[in-house]
Amino acid sequence: FKPHVRVLELLGGTGNGKTAVGTIPAAPNARKILIDGIGNTNSTLNERLMVFTTEYSDKMIVAVKKDDDAFSRNLFTEIVSKAFAKVVKDLGKIVNANIQQHEMVLEEALREQLFKRNNVKAILSLLTDEQKESFIREIVNIYCKYELYSLNYSIYNTVKNAMPDSEVRENSKKFLSAIQQEVECQIDRQSKYFKEALWKIWEFVNENLSKVFFTYFDKENLSDDGYYYKDIILDSPDAEFIKAMFTANNIQAGQRLSLEVLCNEIVFYVPMNKLLADVIQDNPITNKVFRDSNDNIVFAILDTRGLYHADNTDDENVDYCSELLYKVDIDAIAMVVPLEGDTNEKKM
Repeated sequence: FKPHVRVLELLGGTGNGKTAVGTIPAAPNARKILIDGIGNTNSTLNERLMVFTTEYSDKMIVAVKKDDDAFSRNLFTEIVSKAFAKVVKDLGKIVNANIQQHEMVLEEALREQLFKRNNVKAILSLLTDEQKESFIREIVNIYCKYELYSLNYSIYNTVKNAMPDSEVRENSKKFLSAIQQEVECQIDRQSKYFKEALWKIWEFVNENLSKVFFTYFDKENLSDDGYYYKDIILDSPDAEFIKAMFTANNIQAGQRLSLEVLCNEIVFYVPMNKLLADVIQDNPITNKVFRDSNDNIVFAILDTRGLYHADNTDDENVDYCSELLYKVDIDAIAMVVPLEGDTNEKKM
């Protein structure tokens, strides 16, 4: 399923219309499905390659490579360390805080992290409520078993004494960030048994996410080049699969997260709009350029994530832009810019 075709890459800010533009070459009945994946902002969380072809007229094919670590170790560590840091900030100044207080604050902090409506971090929303509660319970259990609460007073005062008094405030982000850094250092110093227990929780979450993936993709439908694939018959599409795969990822509006977050490569084979196919065929140059080995007219559009994401540092945003600009497997780049307004204006 790895395509070898001419590729046009779309660049633009978050919510500038790349996905909307990218679906235009699709046949009307296929575009109706693709349109479900368009939101006002942040709709594309993973790059997807849309291959428009005259080979198919009655179906689309979704081909993906499964990400075995869809819930990354870095994101897991960030969630855990932020929750631990919240406990330190709230209770670290209290010498004799009891275990129940620590458990209560930690549970609340973990819930806050788990139910964040930030699209990039919302992958755990694909878990069942029972699995989320199990995740929280297991983190709290190892926190208590290895007595990490005994470090809170020391961490709080180490950070406090290293900062100017003006920055040691209850609602200071700088203070909380410094606590989190110290918490991460303390986690690194813990025993191998603690770390093994922690990574087992992370692995178990990915196992549960894997079950979600295989709810929609058949393990038997695996290509020789490692893609799980599913046909969408356009006359009678699988409504449940479409709802899971093609969504605008607008978590803030209560939508579910797309299955794309469980994949590290996504390819859609889409019937091409006949009007466009005729235009390509009528021109002798394009008719030659956009043909595959089976004599089908074909080309692809690479739909990318927005160039600016608030969760990334400026350096990470610049690196991502450079990566898109200098990809070796694309033939052309188009910048998508709205005629008026700018979805990134407030973020910038």
